[in-house]
Amino acid sequence: MKRLLKKVVELKKANVKRIISRRIEEFKKLRKSSNSKLFNELCFCVLTANFSAGRSMKIQNEIGNGFLVLPKTNLAEKLKKYGHRFPNKRAEYIVDARVYKNSIKSIINSVSYTHLKDELLGTSF
Repeated sequence: MKRLLKKVVELKKANVKRIISRRIEEFKKLRKSSNSKLFNELCFCVLTANFSAGRSMKIQNEIGNGFLVLPKTNLAEKLKKYGHRFPNKRAEYIVDARVYKNSIKSIINSVSYTHLKDELLGTSF
């Protein structure tokens, strides 16, 4: 645990801090987006974990609104067809997240970015 905390402190001092700050600013702008756009961004995040951002974008463009409507098995088949590394799990996560597709904006707007930044980077940021 001490090694992990030491690594986090090192990262806070490194270039990562600047990158995270920039991404937080981008997410602040997303706050004003529609539920549909935010759900699309959530799907991208689900696809990208332990995978390639570039390939995730291509898959997202191919599937389009399928993230909102395809049954889990069909979505998994498409993810597999387009080469996703974890098609079944990602389809499951996306389908499970659909319960939030009409309320995701209010959920996101309830989060304090100051609190989030403090949690990620520490209060001295």
